[in-house]
Amino acid sequence: MMKIVLNPGHLSTDDRGFLGTETEGGNNKKTVALIKKYLDEYDCEVVIVAQDDGVPFRQLGLKHPDATLFYSHHTNAYNGKARGTEVFFHYGRSLAENIAQRTAEILQTVTRGEKGAKKNNNYFAVINQAVKAGVKYQLMGEIGFHDNSKENKLIVEKRDEIARAIAEEIVKYLKLKKKEVKPMKKDLDIAQRWAVDNGIMQDMKWDEPATRHQMAWWFFDFHKKFIKGDK
Repeated sequence: MMKIVLNPGHLSTDDRGFLGTETEGGNNKKTVALIKKYLDEYDCEVVIVAQDDGVPFRQLGLKHPDATLFYSHHTNAYNGKARGTEVFFHYGRSLAENIAQRTAEILQTVTRGEKGAKKNNNYFAVINQAVKAGVKYQLMGEIGFHDNSKENKLIVEKRDEIARAIAEEIVKYLKLKKKEVKPMKKDLDIAQRWAVDNGIMQDMKWDEPATRHQMAWWFFDFHKKFIKGDK
């Protein structure tokens, strides 16, 4: 199973010129939690490494050398007028390009594109560490300028949409498959009793194979969603 490591840039208390009531670090933390939520639906292990959890900055990229992907999430700042998204990478260029493009569309801004990271530049230290650790793909996203009032507003308001887009691009790039969600046995028992009570199945011993349970669940779930209209 592939392991994906997500890093919310900075401590959650780090403001770094973020407009409004949020901080850059706090926004990064919330966004990464959402990315993880969407990736958890797929057949992969998702781990968050953060300075908030006591991991020193220079060890963030080193914690999981067995990871396939390390992604560090940030927002940018410059002069209050600069705008756009950009994603830095060592390996994973097309993924970096796609994340920059998708998030630029959400923020209604320009894409500054994918950019190669410099190995001896401290600005890229967190993904440089991942390279040294042996992680296959390493990216750092600067998703919008948080000191630009227009982009800042959308960074916060469209946080969920941004997270979903990043997760979707990771899923496509790594060719991840969705996890099979199996109902709990108690739910299967309820479904089977419903199927029997409604004359769809004959009442039989309750210790029969799970295939009987599964068929009852399909009938029951179909009835809820498409006949009763429950979602």
